[in-house]
Amino acid sequence: MKLHNSKLTAFCLFALLVFTTVNCSIDESVVLKFKNHEQFMANYGTLDYLLGIFFYSSSADNAASLEYLVNELASNNKQFFKMSVVDCDDFEDPEKINVCSDDYKGSLPQVLFLEPPAQAINPYTGKPMQPSEHRYQGEGSPNAIASWAKKQMPSFSKKIVSQEDMDKFLSDTLIANKVILFTNKKETPYIYRALTSEYRDRLEFADVYEGVEDVVKTYNVDKFPTLLVLVRKEDGTYEKEFYESDMKIEKLMRFLKRYALKEKVTRPVPEPEKKPEKPKEEKKEKPAIRPSNLTHDTFDKIFNHERLVLVHLFKDEDFHPLFNETLKKFQ
Repeated sequence: MKLHNSKLTAFCLFALLVFTTVNCSIDESVVLKFKNHEQFMANYGTLDYLLGIFFYSSSADNAASLEYLVNELASNNKQFFKMSVVDCDDFEDPEKINVCSDDYKGSLPQVLFLEPPAQAINPYTGKPMQPSEHRYQGEGSPNAIASWAKKQMPSFSKKIVSQEDMDKFLSDTLIANKVILFTNKKETPYIYRALTSEYRDRLEFADVYEGVEDVVKTYNVDKFPTLLVLVRKEDGTYEKEFYESDMKIEKLMRFLKRYALKEKVTRPVPEPEKKPEKPKEEKKEKPAIRPSNLTHDTFDKIFNHERLVLVHLFKDEDFHPLFNETLKKFQ
């Protein structure tokens, strides 16, 4: 996987010519810089947001323009996904990451995005789930990368397709306050996905498509999108709080913050489930080969075929043991 260097270089030269006063070193206030394998792996399994990783060489001719590109991506999209870098020249244990090894350095820069798993724990093994890896191979510009990356964003929202689903959603009291997006889009919007990442395990999220009419009517929703917060009261009922402002990510973040828990809820680790075993098929014994008696009457019937015929001549009543063994091999 390699960025299109001609397009990337063209963009970076433009950036360097126009933004001559820009410091092209990595801005660590918005970009996470992995310096060793331990730090890399510590973040690998604890993601809430989509995480982009730029693997590059700081000694390369285009390093400054690449760093500028990463800074642009991170600062302009920080509410949607996070950015990080691995400088293979400065990484403490490059042998532990393939793209930084001597065999692969010629293919730098490379861009990898990690998508957090929907479930933190594998229900079958009881072990942490691993993120999905998405390699970017498109045009090397911030807009192109950002547009592609947003399509890989996770959603930690439950799809409500019936009143039964809604009742089940509301009955889960581990996280008291619920957020519901009523939408006319079948795909979960990027802004809502970002909200579910920001407040994962501090608010419970769901989205309802306009076609789920019984749920839409229950909450008297007549325009889309509509964002509703259900605030759980001490008596177990919910108070409705509709969001009335613009659907802007910064405003939505501030609105939901007042209802979110300060600390993430630790979900109970489920007992590993046993995978359903396939029923064992009973082995059916093949019918035994029964030798025919060769007589004058059966001679033509037996030899009038284009197939192998094994003839056993004997004078005793029992077959020779080797003949019986041979028959078994042709079962």
